[in-house]
Amino acid sequence: MPIPEFKLKVEDKNPIKPPFVEEWFTGKPKGGDEAKMDLAEPLPNLKNPGSYGSISRIWDNRNGKWGSINKGNSTVHGFGPVGTPIPPRMRGELILTAFPNASDKVKGMDYSEWEKDSLSQKFFGLPPGQYEGRLPYGVADPTVEQDYGGYMFVKNGFENESSVGGIQVAPTRCISDLSNSDPRVNCLNFSLVAKQPFQLAVTVYDQLGNFVTQYRETVDETEFRSVVQAPTFMMSEADMKIKNKGECRYTNNPNDFGKEDVITINGLVKVNVNVYPFSVNGRRFGNGVYILKVDKVDLPYKGCMNAGGTAVLDSIPFIRHHADVKMGWMRVKSSK
Repeated sequence: MPIPEFKLKVEDKNPIKPPFVEEWFTGKPKGGDEAKMDLAEPLPNLKNPGSYGSISRIWDNRNGKWGSINKGNSTVHGFGPVGTPIPPRMRGELILTAFPNASDKVKGMDYSEWEKDSLSQKFFGLPPGQYEGRLPYGVADPTVEQDYGGYMFVKNGFENESSVGGIQVAPTRCISDLSNSDPRVNCLNFSLVAKQPFQLAVTVYDQLGNFVTQYRETVDETEFRSVVQAPTFMMSEADMKIKNKGECRYTNNPNDFGKEDVITINGLVKVNVNVYPFSVNGRRFGNGVYILKVDKVDLPYKGCMNAGGTAVLDSIPFIRHHADVKMGWMRVKSSK
């Protein structure tokens, strides 16, 4: 199968962004508890996100052992004390959306029709909206197909929050305003398509060339497999409508979750990259143009993919990419 073109897509081209309410995440103590660094209010009243099936473990390539999937954590963490440098992995987040089944209908459309539908392509893979329309974060549930197709996962640098590597509900600090015909996102935001694990570094400069921040993240082989395979563990073989010539296996056995020869509904992932709008030391972005230098290293990978409705086992080599992109930013006052 061909390797996707390395092309950065700026999702929100409007420089006037919705507010990013970082006060909720600064670690400011509440009630005099100076040691409290987590957000005082956890994910509230989450409804049952649906059945997780029988998946309870995932194969971890890093140590060659089975590991547990964490489903119980519901805390949205803070960034730590104000003025403390923020670690690179906590300066942004990835929204990873497994592409829908290329052999089936997507929201009532044939896959080829869905690929050409302008509204679907505008909103596919964007961060979710505000949770319950009132809190300054979103909630991604990977067990539910998204409104514009695909299954959404989150990778961030906060302990036990990421849903990659398993199947759990996860919070997003970056949110989208989907009420208009053009999407609005409250972070520096762009997207790309991935077919294999990767390392990513996004370095941000202001219009004068001054360094502002750098966001770094890795999606390893275990995590990438969990994103592309998870939907197949929530579907029946009949639902997937994928031909199999024997290279790949359909299985709902949790012991098979994470193995290279397990069928996926597609194999491609929409990677929505979000850089939080403040500097290394927590200073908010000022109005202006920001230059993003993006370095991506695709890691060698072997896995099953959906090629024209047929499951194939493919191997992909190491590849390095680089691109620059400019984004305007105008700060808007929060109503909070």
